[in-house]
Amino acid sequence: MGKKKLQKKTEKRVAIVGTGYGYHIAPKKGDVWVTGDLGVFIYSSMIWEMHNLDWNLEEGIDSYKHFETTETREEIIKRIENRNKSWQSIREHCNETNKPLMSVKVYKDIPSSRTFPLDAVAKKFDTYFFTAAITYMLAYAIYTNYTHIDMYGCNVETGTEWAYQRDCISYWIGYARGRGIKVTISGSGLRPLRIHYRLDKKLYSYDIVQPETGTKIMETANYCGKMMNVTVWNEGPRL
Repeated sequence: MGKKKLQKKTEKRVAIVGTGYGYHIAPKKGDVWVTGDLGVFIYSSMIWEMHNLDWNLEEGIDSYKHFETTETREEIIKRIENRNKSWQSIREHCNETNKPLMSVKVYKDIPSSRTFPLDAVAKKFDTYFFTAAITYMLAYAIYTNYTHIDMYGCNVETGTEWAYQRDCISYWIGYARGRGIKVTISGSGLRPLRIHYRLDKKLYSYDIVQPETGTKIMETANYCGKMMNVTVWNEGPRL
């Protein structure tokens, strides 16, 4: 009997784009999943909004009770009003373009909306460990058999609501790596998901300075309406 030829796995690539520094260098074609209304303003093949767009005011206020905040009720109301404007722009954009919207439910007024298959994904991976939209996106990319995941603008900076989300994002990156999926983190200004955490950049227990990968560049970008100098990495670190 002749040897069986090994079938080459077809490359299937997706970019996951958060709203942090570096989102502007995300791809302009292909599968590009973008969080929130950022997907209205840059190229995206699918917008992800993992909040209920039908929340009323009181439900919106309740949604902020899971983390400490010094904001007054009036400040929270203002934040929710701004979020509602964001959601309206997503509605209008998806209806004009028929672009898919992944969310917690299907909306009658957004025909292209679809429900995130939470129970199916959780059953497959035996966990409900999701703390941010990015974690749902990572899990779904694994669930739908992508071979490469490229991340842009996923800073999850410390000292904010995002701090507790970082461990979960790291978990799903590790899960992807364990399944042989290539993960690239690019364009993150704060880069908390770097290979090393030490200030001296040395590997724990070894007197070895970990080499950087990719190219560090400075760019001037329009970030949230302000022109800012942004440090980005155009290819790395490739994990």
